[in-house]
Amino acid sequence: MNNNCVNIAISGLGLLTIDDIKKRLINGLPHSTQINWTHITDNKLDCLVINEDFFENNNIQKIINEKNIPYLKVSKVKRANDPHLLCTPITDEAALQNLIQSCLKMISNTPVQFQPSDLDSNSAMDSQLFNQIYNEYSRKLLLKDQYGTIAVLDHHAHWAWPDTTRQTFMTNESIMYVDATTSDFLRISRKHQKNLENWLFELIWNSPHFMHLPDDFATFRLHYWPQPIVTDQKIILQLSAAFSLGAQVSTVSEKLNISLMTVKKFVIANQAIKNIEKISLKDVRFSVQNTKIQESAESSQIANFFQKLKRRFGF
Repeated sequence: MNNNCVNIAISGLGLLTIDDIKKRLINGLPHSTQINWTHITDNKLDCLVINEDFFENNNIQKIINEKNIPYLKVSKVKRANDPHLLCTPITDEAALQNLIQSCLKMISNTPVQFQPSDLDSNSAMDSQLFNQIYNEYSRKLLLKDQYGTIAVLDHHAHWAWPDTTRQTFMTNESIMYVDATTSDFLRISRKHQKNLENWLFELIWNSPHFMHLPDDFATFRLHYWPQPIVTDQKIILQLSAAFSLGAQVSTVSEKLNISLMTVKKFVIANQAIKNIEKISLKDVRFSVQNTKIQESAESSQIANFFQKLKRRFGF
């Protein structure tokens, strides 16, 4: 946990119950505290709300005991003297309020670690946030940031419906997602349907740097060529061609005369849509192919030079 974000997982419950609990938690926590709705296997999990039927599961017990995190068991059966029990339908929010207070106490007790030299890397996000979208139980998700709604997503059908009233097509490290509700669909139009992967690639490409950048000497291979509708299509095609062979970040920048930042942004945008994988240096083909083409061109030029000499002097 950091000092303005709490990672909460809600598991084993119906969508209506999950939506109800989320709304109550959002209303109960201060506006300055951001909630990251995550999954129970998240290493940074801060708080767990789970169906009582699964509470005694060994894995669940291990998570609660090892992490020593606040939790609630959700049940339809009311029992006295259990501060960790939340009964549904929810008529008494005492258990939720206790959970909120425990979360706030954890935040206040979390030491702030600030190192000026590492400011950019500490504030940057990991592409795992976007990868996790594809594993969510709810197929309709609301993507938002500090400026409001960005889009409603359907990761099963691979569609995105952007909020057309949004003035700028970019985001930052405040981006997050929650289960979409009926009211969320009133903000978007089904007529403006986009391919999820191409749209998400374009969102990250257009945004200022807010994700962890790969190392200069990292090597990757692209799975398929992204097809975003952006003004930088030529550059994206060049980068797609290079990384489809398997390439090193710094080599691509040097050979194509494209800035390192642009090459790295291409990589992280593809990482977000699970369209690129790390490979070993021995599997890189881009620099090898480039070298072979260059050597072939040089050999051809030398051969032509000697042919001209032979014709001139009658050899």
